[in-house]
Amino acid sequence: MTAKVIMTIPFNQPKTFILVYKGLNVHGTPVNVETQPRTFTSLEELAIKAERLEVMGYFEIVANEVI
Repeated sequence: MTAKVIMTIPFNQPKTFILVYKGLNVHGTPVNVETQPRTFTSLEELAIKAERLEVMGYFEIVANEVI
């Protein structure tokens, strides 16, 4: 997994993110997927979620913070 983490605010409290990533449909065409807002209590928890998505075959995973 190649992880790129860009944070400007310390992750010292729970934060809410929308995960956006791509997957392949049955025809092999990339499709965009966007999750409902989800709260993470640590950067480690967010990284684990992204890693699990990657293991399931998703790619270009981006976590956008909901402000």
